[in-house]
Amino acid sequence: MSEAPLVRIHDVNKYYGQNHVLKNINLSVNKGEVIILLGPSGSGKSTLCRTINRLETTSSGTITIDGKDLPQEGRDLAKLAPKWAWSSNPSTFLPTKPSSTTSPLAPAKSANSPRLKPRRKP
Repeated sequence: MSEAPLVRIHDVNKYYGQNHVLKNINLSVNKGEVIILLGPSGSGKSTLCRTINRLETTSSGTITIDGKDLPQEGRDLAKLAPKWAWSSNPSTFLPTKPSSTTSPLAPAKSANSPRLKPRRKP
């Protein structure tokens, strides 16, 4: 029997006014799996990430993490915050550098990893 997905997004919708930006999104991510959201500008990639991280609320649908519904806001959500991290493409922050050199600069702290320390040029 296979394990339940670590992250499950079911029928998620997001509206900005009349603009329907996320339309019935369904996604499952298993433990240890790495995914990439790839699409043209304006297709909802960042909005989806922001809803998973609860920087944006969903209009409808559910997001579960490790089998538990992700709260929209409040103390229960705050308790989860130290346990996760995400990174967008860091090349948007430093466009003159290739992403292979800027990736280590992206936020990467989680509950089980040491704090990243800035490196100085030699």
